Amino acid sequence: MANIQKIREIVSKAQELQASSTSEYRKLQDYHRQEISKIRSNKDFTETGKEKLMQTAKQKTTIRFLNGAREARKQYDSHLSEAKKLAKDLIYSKTPKLDDEVVGRFTRDFNEIKTAIMLSNPQKGKELLENFLKDVNEPALAEMVKNQFAEVIQPILSGANAADAGKYRRDLLDSFEQLKVRSMDPEARDAIQVLDYVDAALNSKFFNLAVEQAIGENLGRTAKDYMHKPHEYFELHPEHDNPQAYERTVDDIIAENEATM
Repeated sequence: MANIQKIREIVSKAQELQASSTSEYRKLQDYHRQEISKIRSNKDFTETGKEKLMQTAKQKTTIRFLNGAREARKQYDSHLSEAKKLAKDLIYSKTPKLDDEVVGRFTRDFNEIKTAIMLSNPQKGKELLENFLKDVNEPALAEMVKNQFAEVIQPILSGANAADAGKYRRDLLDSFEQLKVRSMDPEARDAIQVLDYVDAALNSKFFNLAVEQAIGENLGRTAKDYMHKPHEYFELHPEHDNPQAYERTVDDIIAENEATM
């Protein structure tokens, strides 16, 4: 069983990979600019020939970039998915199991509170729930409350006026957060924070805004449109899913000879 430090180290690998994406793109950008400069400064090429060669160079760099972006995102997601699994395992292992008698007694008390809340006015219902939450000190019981929390607070919020409903919601959520902190093993609590971060990271963009803007300016719309979903580009263009699509080939040599005519 991995501890929280091990899980954080795995997340750090993903963060380092993402952080290095800017410098990796700069290297590719420098390479692309050098290629374009060579074409433009070649006095043997016609203007039409230069234009064709520059378009080919842009396409090759686009394919090279998207191939690298796909691989980087794959590694990034792999690290995060591993961290997510280990964090879930840690949380589960740190949650002590309760015997049926304890669970049964808590379920009965919880149902009684829910009934009392439904029969009370919003303010009284809020007080009943807050007092009940103060006595919940086991992670497994807190999980039971969590799974029904939206249902439990609904009668309180729906019966309150607009001004009170907002305050009641904030107060009750605060009480529930305190319950989670109070009842949970510290390492499991840290694992939940990691889990929240990982879920957000998995659903966010890999490249930052500066790279996104640079891609649009230097490589154009295709690269920018697919930089956050490179796998879709190669699904649409399977013929580009190989090194020959972006490396120098015999066809490039022939194209350069034709550019002098």
